[in-house]
Amino acid sequence: MAHPIMLGYEQTFEKKFPLIMIVGREPNTETMSKTDGSLGGLPFTDKGIDINGKSYNNQRCSFWNIAFGTFARYNQLNIREIKTLFVKKKACPLIFTDASPIAILNSVNNKYEIRKEIDQSILDHVEMIFSKEEIIQRVKHVIFSGLQNPVYNTFKTQFIERANKYAIHINADMPFFYGTHSEGIQKAIKQEDVSIFNSVYKEFINC
Repeated sequence: MAHPIMLGYEQTFEKKFPLIMIVGREPNTETMSKTDGSLGGLPFTDKGIDINGKSYNNQRCSFWNIAFGTFARYNQLNIREIKTLFVKKKACPLIFTDASPIAILNSVNNKYEIRKEIDQSILDHVEMIFSKEEIIQRVKHVIFSGLQNPVYNTFKTQFIERANKYAIHINADMPFFYGTHSEGIQKAIKQEDVSIFNSVYKEFINC
């Protein structure tokens, strides 16, 4: 089954408020294969997040929850409070995409061997992301989460080149959003990141 190029909560893609894009490595599920260019939904519960009504990683996804929690923390909220706000407004200023269009199962131990073979499809993948012009124009900040390995260099170079047209701020040094990386994540967040978190939040709550 193909998977969306971007994920957003409820009415997010239909609204006009600014966005923060989180870029992960690749989808980690056996039900998805290659990106099909569509926009996907991101429903969640207080216990975690699920996709299309099916549990994802036992209804918990550390990657997404840490992203929400980080955004909440720098706006003086906790994750439950921020999710309650998202539910109330039926939207969320964080959207998600991946550096790779090819899904890899979580159970695969040596993901590097697969990742290093995807270079030839990266250009099309980046093009597909930026083809969503109305969404990209709303993106004020992009976080590359866990993309330090050289296998992601082509993606990062191509993405940054395209993003420069839109004057999007990019934090390319963020550790992967995982519980054991919390200290590194906090160290990687700079004052400019916090300022954008704050301004995006203010526009979101007033939309």
